[in-house]
Amino acid sequence: PILTFNRKLYTEEIGKAFYNHPANERIDQCDLDWTLLNRYDSGAYYRPHYDLSVFSALTFLVENFEDTTGGDLVFSDYDITIPPITNTAVIFPSWVNHTVTQIRGDEKSSRYSIAQFLSFKV
Repeated sequence: PILTFNRKLYTEEIGKAFYNHPANERIDQCDLDWTLLNRYDSGAYYRPHYDLSVFSALTFLVENFEDTTGGDLVFSDYDITIPPITNTAVIFPSWVNHTVTQIRGDEKSSRYSIAQFLSFKV
């Protein structure tokens, strides 16, 4: 079901909404992608990095996060922080530096997300 859900990134509606910036004008030419299911447990984080694709999409899959903090997606070069809100998707050019803040909570605290990397066939 996850791989069916993430096909929505290729819909015309998403393409039009995303196409409003010159950095995004190649999204309609992406014809290759791969998907990862991520789990960050308490204490985990992801260091600042760039992805090796054309575009990245991150969808938060969080059900019970009330007693947990962190897990934010941060674009530090632009001073933008996006909290992990269930079923929120963020699509961005993969060359944009990003990180995930440390998860803080008890041993049951986790943050789940789907990472999707869009690119071109060679």
